[in-house]
Amino acid sequence: MAQLISLSRAARLVGVKRATLQKQIREGELHTFEGELDLSELLKVYPKTDLDGSGMVERADRIIENAFGKVLDTKDLPDAEVLATRVTLLSHELGTARARVNRFNKLVSRISDKLDSLEQAVGDPAVKAFRQWLESEIDEVQSAQGLHDEVLATDTFMRLLAAHVQLKPSGHDFFLNGSETLLHAGLRSGMQLRYGCTDGSCGRCRAKVISGEAKRVRAYPECLSEDELAAGYVTLCAHTAMTDVLLQVDEVIRPEEIESQVLPATLRRVDDLGQGMVGLVVNPVEPHRLQFLSGQSARIRIGDAAASYPIASCPCDETQVEFHINTADDNPLAARVAAGLDDVETLDLEGPRGDFVLNLESVHSLVFIAWDREFASIKSLIEQALALDVAEQIYIYWVTTDGSRPYLHNLCRAWQDAIDNVNYTRLEADPAVYGERAREVVGDTLAELAGQHYNVKVFDFYIGGPETVTEASRKYLVARGVPPAQVRTRHD
Repeated sequence: MAQLISLSRAARLVGVKRATLQKQIREGELHTFEGELDLSELLKVYPKTDLDGSGMVERADRIIENAFGKVLDTKDLPDAEVLATRVTLLSHELGTARARVNRFNKLVSRISDKLDSLEQAVGDPAVKAFRQWLESEIDEVQSAQGLHDEVLATDTFMRLLAAHVQLKPSGHDFFLNGSETLLHAGLRSGMQLRYGCTDGSCGRCRAKVISGEAKRVRAYPECLSEDELAAGYVTLCAHTAMTDVLLQVDEVIRPEEIESQVLPATLRRVDDLGQGMVGLVVNPVEPHRLQFLSGQSARIRIGDAAASYPIASCPCDETQVEFHINTADDNPLAARVAAGLDDVETLDLEGPRGDFVLNLESVHSLVFIAWDREFASIKSLIEQALALDVAEQIYIYWVTTDGSRPYLHNLCRAWQDAIDNVNYTRLEADPAVYGERAREVVGDTLAELAGQHYNVKVFDFYIGGPETVTEASRKYLVARGVPPAQVRTRHD
């Protein structure tokens, strides 16, 4: 009997990106059964699966080491009630599976005995050949059982620690660790879930539990109606997953679905990023939250000074919002930041704005291109792409025109060093790109990028920079065969 597992669990087990498995499915190397993979077929394609190398065993050892006597403190381990529920469910599945295996073993034994009797009675060579084939198949299954059992045991252990959450109708999915809320786990994983408060009062994160079991872990006042509760709705900000769950949820698909918000915020931190760039990290005043998508912008107001800037952080941590301010910009807010913010405690945010967002339905590898100081929105998109963990490859190109290092060069280097599928390249361009020679200089610069990829048509491109440069970049890539829908740009 086939042991079926989801694409996300399969990717975790064999240590590849989900996009890699999707590509192999499209090319016929793997086959799905109602959206899931047969574990035996998966191991035939990945026979050298290294469970130690996948990090699962190391994580298990770390959790076991830290859990003894610290169960109530660890964030990795679910609480006792959740663990008990998952163990009970897995025990039931194990008992059912054992009963099925016993029945199939008895059936195979009876078939083998019947073939022996037929062979002795009639001496038909076809019967003998079939019996030999059956014995060969049984031997092959038994010889592969070691790795199969080890992978299955690892998957079972993972199911104890992390619940698999699937979203309907999008088909998106993520894993929930410990007893974190469904909303936090979803945002941390790059999902575009709806939210709007910090105290469970708005109800925007409501979802219907189609299958599985959820548990309330936040003592927020109930904001759902009795009819909604009776229909199986929960608020994602207040509940965790007791088991693997399937949720019917209204995700944010298009930027225009998010209503513009005006809310107060506190200035949490001011960072000197170098080269005249200042990082502002702000916290919306509770119970407010700024709902936004990676790549979007917001208007910042400090007293009478206001301007719109791209958000540099990812909604993966929606409790804080980051901006990068170029103090050389010609606007009142940049001048206010340049003068110092020691006397500033509060400010106002208005937004979000813009449609420079990730295409979550794409299966392509990603190329991000930032020109000079226009990195904030690119950073936000990269962080969401890393949280989603589905892109097979991520390429980051940062182009400067003054000979200086990009102001967050070390961050990009750190991503490249720490994450196998991230590649970072620093490029230099002629400052004439900001004049009449924009198209020529862009062509010369991007030719170096194109030379590193034999087929640019298989990538999604996200480009940030001044309008003349982003438009010239878009035209260059489209002229080289990239479909227009795979090139997205943001400009000031």
